[in-house]
Amino acid sequence: MPCKISRAIRLNYYFYALACGCTYPYLSLYFKEVLEVSDRYLGLMMMIRPLMSLLAQPFWSMVADGSGRRSHLAAFLAATAAGLLPCVLLTHSMAIIVALLAAWSFFNAPINTLSDSITFDYLGPQGRQRFTHYRVFVSLGFLTAVLIIGRLYDRIGVIWQFPAYSVCISFAVLSLWPVPKVPRTSLRQGRASLQRLLSKPNVLIFLVAVFLIETANAMAFTFLSVYCRQLGASNLQVGWVWALGTASEIVTMLFFTRTCNRWGVKNLLLVGFGAVTLRWFLFIFVRTWWQVYPLQLLHAFCLTYVYVGSVMFMDMESHKGIRVTAQAFYSMFILNIAGIAGSVVGGQISQHWGYSRMFLIGGCMALVALIILATLVRNPQPESEE
Repeated sequence: MPCKISRAIRLNYYFYALACGCTYPYLSLYFKEVLEVSDRYLGLMMMIRPLMSLLAQPFWSMVADGSGRRSHLAAFLAATAAGLLPCVLLTHSMAIIVALLAAWSFFNAPINTLSDSITFDYLGPQGRQRFTHYRVFVSLGFLTAVLIIGRLYDRIGVIWQFPAYSVCISFAVLSLWPVPKVPRTSLRQGRASLQRLLSKPNVLIFLVAVFLIETANAMAFTFLSVYCRQLGASNLQVGWVWALGTASEIVTMLFFTRTCNRWGVKNLLLVGFGAVTLRWFLFIFVRTWWQVYPLQLLHAFCLTYVYVGSVMFMDMESHKGIRVTAQAFYSMFILNIAGIAGSVVGGQISQHWGYSRMFLIGGCMALVALIILATLVRNPQPESEE
């Protein structure tokens, strides 16, 4: 059984990331090239996903912790999202498209959080440093998609990202069923544990730093594909840009356990925050699309050390009964509030002052986050499992 569950978790990560790789790098291009929206409205359109996630995460996390059926809930959400997204192709009404994207986001957003919590439950407190042995399948799935799908979209158009997502996410649904349920957590226990988590100054200061760093990331990633296209890249070459960043993160994930044991979670986060800061400052000097390539190598530290390090930080500080709720609260900062702020602010800045100014401001925000992390945040203190 453990081998079967381990395989199911890896397959779920792979196919979910495969679906994301077919869609996320090209969603902004769909708005920009097919719907022909401005940067200002592109930022607002890209805000839909994190805005709906902000509503969805608390609701679905309580359902998951209260029922214990995290894997079945994730499968239900993925199946519903798979049915909703291709409906975008059936209409030309902007209002209906916005409504469909909002509904899809409500069901799609919690899947990643649920998958992480399922993995941590399976590994247990002693095995959490092996998290990247599973999370690396996200990188592999995303890399597979962006290496292949860009060439396809150059031939048939970016509108086909929607059925491509549905096909891939359906396989993620099928892979989750062998994962068993976990003990339920009552709403009262969950609320008390979450209040205890959020009463820790170390956690609150850390979330402030995370909010700043991920707002900077959201600004840059929202417009990365559009920026590369503006600099002359094809859809295939946009895929290569994303692929290089994803391939580089695989290396750091494979060695994450060793480096985490040697350096500790906070030091890894410091390296990650520093890489984000350097990356967006260097983007100021990009003049042709191929100059993005060497900067994408910094993604190895930005994704692995920032995202995985942050997930481990929250997991170590949380009681075992609220790990989904704790991860959901973290995701509300990472994927939702920061995503909303980054999309809107990035759209306004690029519309009025251009992309170079946007990257400059993103770099400054990342630098402030790095200073806060270095001076005010301590290493995470593991919560008692009793």
